[in-house]
Amino acid sequence: MIERIRPQISPDQARTILSAPPGFLKKKRHLDKIELFLLPSFIVDVQVTSANTTKRQSFCIDAVLGSFAFFEAATVTSSLITDFRTCPFFLNENDVRDKAVDDYRRYLLRTSLKMRFTFRIDNIVEVRKMYYPFWIGYFKRKGKIDFDVIDALGGEHQGAAMRPVFIKALLNEIELPAD
Repeated sequence: MIERIRPQISPDQARTILSAPPGFLKKKRHLDKIELFLLPSFIVDVQVTSANTTKRQSFCIDAVLGSFAFFEAATVTSSLITDFRTCPFFLNENDVRDKAVDDYRRYLLRTSLKMRFTFRIDNIVEVRKMYYPFWIGYFKRKGKIDFDVIDALGGEHQGAAMRPVFIKALLNEIELPAD
């Protein structure tokens, strides 16, 4: 069974956050509908060495377009969410391994230049599938339906970089029954 992360933000909290768009001068919007969406993702754990210290770093790569984000497993709990909305895993484990190492190397290069430390990726320890929760709010803007997305763990609005991921995911939306 693929791990499903339990949302920490309730539907009422999500409605409040989604009703108030990010930015100072934006007015509150009326949401027509909100729904929980579990985005197929991969958690990649790598072993990194710097200055004779070896650490394990986890990050998340979505399985739709391959967006990179850091991930802390200690802050999440698994859940036995029964029926849920999701989309297929478009990327496979090998695609994700290559993308994860490339994206993380770029991040380490920028960090190395700022901090004047040398970092080295020793190996990929583990890659595992999971479903990561997001709240999606639908509203009308200029006579058309639009949407906004927040992370269901911390309530952060997802920016322009994640919009194509959710467009593709929502166009290929499926409902999975309980295992």
